[in-house]
Amino acid sequence: LGSFTHKLWGPRGPGVAAAVLVLINVLFAWKWLPESRTAHSAQPNGPAAARPSEPWKVAVLNVARPLWNVIRHPSRPVSEVIWVYGIGMLALNALIAVLSLYLQRRFGLNEDTVGPVYFVFSAVGVVMRTWPVGWINERLGEVRTMRLGAVLLGIGLLLMPLPTTQLAFIFCLALAPIGTALLFPATTALVSHRTDRNEYGVQMGAQQTLRGIMAILGPMGATVAFQYLGPGIPFYLAAGVVALAAVVAWNVTEARPAATTTA
Repeated sequence: LGSFTHKLWGPRGPGVAAAVLVLINVLFAWKWLPESRTAHSAQPNGPAAARPSEPWKVAVLNVARPLWNVIRHPSRPVSEVIWVYGIGMLALNALIAVLSLYLQRRFGLNEDTVGPVYFVFSAVGVVMRTWPVGWINERLGEVRTMRLGAVLLGIGLLLMPLPTTQLAFIFCLALAPIGTALLFPATTALVSHRTDRNEYGVQMGAQQTLRGIMAILGPMGATVAFQYLGPGIPFYLAAGVVALAAVVAWNVTEARPAATTTA
């Protein structure tokens, strides 16, 4: 979509298209996503009442507090899984930040010709989530699916600087969306299993806040490495980051521990 809109409208095209997609997403969330945090009903079997609105400072603290707990207590069952997710996102964002730069340097692709590579990258992820992820998860369980995703993502990143043809590169690149399709849904599911049902929104907020931090750090580190250390170095560094995520993932147990609250 980015390359297509660039051809139509120039440099403004991708930004306008992205803004439209974000607005559609906001409208969807506004209409169909309910609030997960609800106040308990006064009656034992009565419906849960909607939580009252909170000042923005309180809302920020409600996200910052569980994120701080993740940082302060990294060995808690829910924290372990959130860290696997966050470290994996650090590597993925590093990859995305330098992918087009690498393709331009190595294969001569530009903003009008790089689109098919990103299409393959996204299409593989979509296809994986339609059926294979569920099939694999049913047979391996969420923890082993998470571990397999980390391994495949790491192998893909490690191999990407090696191919000398676009076709071989795309084959290695495809391992990344396969790995992320196994890794990230499994980690999110494991976070929900380790969280009290009334705290889903809070823990997911902490997880996504960590993701946002990694989305800043990953591109910054990857582009610096690309510029000063060489085009292939960001991929090796990202593979090392994923190896760290895999080590943490191997410490996560299959059993579902007692739900974690934000206290």
